[in-house]
Amino acid sequence: QAEPIPWTDATDAASFESAWDQFTQETPAFSEDVLTTDLGDGDESSFMSSADLPKEPLKSALENASPVEVSEVVEDDKPSLDVLLASLPFTASSSEACEGVEVSFELSGLDKSLSFLWNFGDGSFSNDPAPRHTFMTPGTYDITLSVRAPSDGVIRTRTIQNMITVLPKPQADFSWAFPEMVHSGKVRVKLQDQTPDATATQWVFEGESDNSHWIQLEVPGAYPVNLVASNKHGCLDDARHDIVVGDRHGLGALARFSPDGDGRYDTFLPPVLRETSDLWEMVISDAKGQEVYRTRSVDQPWDGMLPDGTAARNRSKFHWTVRCQAEDGTGKLFTDVVRVER
Repeated sequence: QAEPIPWTDATDAASFESAWDQFTQETPAFSEDVLTTDLGDGDESSFMSSADLPKEPLKSALENASPVEVSEVVEDDKPSLDVLLASLPFTASSSEACEGVEVSFELSGLDKSLSFLWNFGDGSFSNDPAPRHTFMTPGTYDITLSVRAPSDGVIRTRTIQNMITVLPKPQADFSWAFPEMVHSGKVRVKLQDQTPDATATQWVFEGESDNSHWIQLEVPGAYPVNLVASNKHGCLDDARHDIVVGDRHGLGALARFSPDGDGRYDTFLPPVLRETSDLWEMVISDAKGQEVYRTRSVDQPWDGMLPDGTAARNRSKFHWTVRCQAEDGTGKLFTDVVRVER
């Protein structure tokens, strides 16, 4: 016995016409194919050769027929194309995601012969059969899938409302504070967490995680520091800044000056400070770590005088520390030693 005729699952006259035409076109030569259908009165039609199958009586019977159960040969669990087109059962890898996290989508029983258009509800679209999309703004999004089958060219569309909820992530950020004076080749820096609504934070420095807000940096150098923050939704964000500590070369400063009144190198001020638009402050300290001079103006360089009104001794050494702050708030520190030569 041959397999059941595929168009016997038609449930209206229009689909019957289409199925019949398709079947007869695709299978012009056949014999001994058998159809069994419920005619509506509880009786089944007689078996007959499909070559003798009357089209119009079956069409009339189909219009008043009860739904029938038709046995099919199932090759696998993949739904038929007609089932896919009727329901468009698409899924997402997650119904909730943090902003910035990728979500994947797929039509169940994917048939790549179809043409796809995904609308993610945030102004983004994709023609991929199984796209991945990253939502960058918190909110709830309707997802729409439109497909077109090459067999009929009809566009079928399905929208699932409120399918994806995007949760906000914390906006990780931090700053840092330098000491006013440095008396060695190492700088102790205080890290300051500025992340709003964070429930937990962790610092990452030189490949190690730590909860301490203090780090020690060798001069000179540029040191990347990361802050990882999480919020009540479990969403993560991280911030990264390079903390710069430099020596005299970074500001073009001389290693010595001669405040002897001859008009040459009588004062000390790193030349770059005369040109920068950054805010800055320079502090001079003696060998004991005591402050001897402080200035924020290019018009007030250090002239070698001490707080008690005496002049710095010849060949004496002093530490200087310059803290700079750029317009965006980024801070840098420069420190070194200068020697007085009269």
